[in-house]
Amino acid sequence: GGVGKIIEYYGPGLDSLSAMDRHVIANMGAELGATTTVFPSDQETKKFLKAQQREEDWTELLPDEGCEYDLHDEINLSELIPLIALPTSPGNVVPIKEVA
Repeated sequence: GGVGKIIEYYGPGLDSLSAMDRHVIANMGAELGATTTVFPSDQETKKFLKAQQREEDWTELLPDEGCEYDLHDEINLSELIPLIALPTSPGNVVPIKEVA
């Protein structure tokens, strides 16, 4: 679980995620009980803020130099099976191919 954790996402897999995709993932962090979920403030963030006419609010957000983590999980995106949540709970998931 993620209770009391701060979940930080980074890496090339983020390049294909829109601001809304990141929002959905961050919301799932709350479902895990995480204290917060963090994504880098990158060009996608800047693009989102520009669309909201808030481009001047953009600030670069990167990990501190030499920072340390309690746990580091690596996710190989090519090995993930696409899932979909069924009614009643975000944890009620099945492979998309079962409902398509």
